[in-house]
Amino acid sequence: MKAEVQNLERVFAKEGDKQFIVPAYQRPYRWDADDAVQLLRDVHESCDADETEYFIGSMICIKKDNKYEVVDGQQRLITLTIILSCLSECIRNPGIKKELKERILRSDPFSKNTTPRATLVVHEREHDFYFNHVLHREHVEEGRSVTEKVYEHNRKDVGEYLKNMEQSGLERLAKHLSRSVSVVFVEVDDFTSAFRLFNVLNNRGMRLNDADLVKNLLLEAVANDEEGSRLVDNSWKVMEEQVGEDELHQFIRMHIISEKKNRDRVIKIASKKASPYEYYRHQLKNEFDGKSTKMVQMLRTSAVNYRDILDGKWGADKTIRLLNNLNKPFEWMPAFLAFANKWPGREGFADFAWMFEKIYMQGWLTTGKRDDACYRAIEAINKGKSVDAVIDVLRQRAEDKKLEESLDSSEFYDVTRRQIINFVKAVLIRVNDERHDESAKIDVSDKVHVEHILPQNMSANAYWRERFSDDEHAKWVNKLGNLTLLSGRKNSVARNSAFPEKKKAYKKDGKIPALSITQEILNYDEWNADSLRARHEKLKKEILALWLVRDKTDIFGG
Repeated sequence: MKAEVQNLERVFAKEGDKQFIVPAYQRPYRWDADDAVQLLRDVHESCDADETEYFIGSMICIKKDNKYEVVDGQQRLITLTIILSCLSECIRNPGIKKELKERILRSDPFSKNTTPRATLVVHEREHDFYFNHVLHREHVEEGRSVTEKVYEHNRKDVGEYLKNMEQSGLERLAKHLSRSVSVVFVEVDDFTSAFRLFNVLNNRGMRLNDADLVKNLLLEAVANDEEGSRLVDNSWKVMEEQVGEDELHQFIRMHIISEKKNRDRVIKIASKKASPYEYYRHQLKNEFDGKSTKMVQMLRTSAVNYRDILDGKWGADKTIRLLNNLNKPFEWMPAFLAFANKWPGREGFADFAWMFEKIYMQGWLTTGKRDDACYRAIEAINKGKSVDAVIDVLRQRAEDKKLEESLDSSEFYDVTRRQIINFVKAVLIRVNDERHDESAKIDVSDKVHVEHILPQNMSANAYWRERFSDDEHAKWVNKLGNLTLLSGRKNSVARNSAFPEKKKAYKKDGKIPALSITQEILNYDEWNADSLRARHEKLKKEILALWLVRDKTDIFGG
């Protein structure tokens, strides 16, 4: 390892064949125009203050001959090339203009190829735009992709900042930028050393996440195989499309959880106490014999299954919607991935999902150990049990009696716990969902809220004081039967009104509410203890029909 302070004149040295490469595992250029202009403004203020040295952070590079693979600092490095390009365009002094241009575009006078070479090579998919539009300015066009638009906007705003400066100020800034602005340039021989330093140094760059590290691991294994590199890169792009670029690091961990055979190991990965990078490094070596093309195809298949499950292509739409409304996929998805990756034929998936929903929801309502359904299912699947045996493992976790008791709780809706509030909302939507066919869909959102029919504060309204004592109010206000769903606007209108006014507020422009769980409230002439009790028993019966595991004739009669 070698580390030294270098000014930008040395970083972008014209001599030799030095070239920076942004590797495929790095995330795209994402500094916005504010970030880019702020860096320029900081340098400008340093110049005005006559500072002889101004540090802007560190760079970590892996040296490979005269190529420097940028592990940390790429966002800042790309921005600096944009600033240098804009400066060279604004400055009229031909000597300084030429000097700045040669920092970012190199020409070989002995080569027949007259096209200059970029000092910095960015991702292949946007390199042509970066080279032609940002640096060379021969083919000015609008950006098409998200990243190209970032380049375009940043260059425009940096150029706007500079064009308002006097020529003498521009020349002074160019000199300061080249000779007084410095970085700590760290040169290492391998990725492991680079990653170790990466976690220690604090700078303005965007840190690599688990997905970035795993992608690098796979690409390193095919570094000398052009076809293999292309296959890994293309498969990774498919994964980004299926899962989402920002969520890919979570998917990488979810997939690990889906492969575990031991409950305790599942918990360790889920709690983020284990390194995904080390897991995949071990797996690549021992299970895939170092063949990253096979490993990335396995991950690609898992990513496609992930998207297909969320999109309802595996069926069990109502279950998937409920689980996704309760919390995003990190907690429950690994169990479904384990099933999908084990049995791609999809046989038995609906039965598995149905039993999983019952046990998962019972965990929410009773012991609070909802994740136990996830861990037990993953463990059973990866130990080679049949679909029926996996379902039976889940069935044995049933807490039917506790489920019934929880539905009668006077604190079913606990206003002090936001997670429970969201849970109640999801439960009511699931009940509403079950009353309709698959075409009726509604997701939990900020626009839908839980409404207390008997208001939480009844003291100011005679209607409620006449029908409920303080004890009755305490008993019923947060029970299941007193809850429904409304939009935020309707909820604010209804508030503590008397029941007849509430019914009017539940309608939109005089129309019947779209949700059947709210429509049924309109059938009540008034809202008293008898009304509340009747609706409570109705909702309770519907939920038990959904989530009881034992024979329902025990509850509803044979």
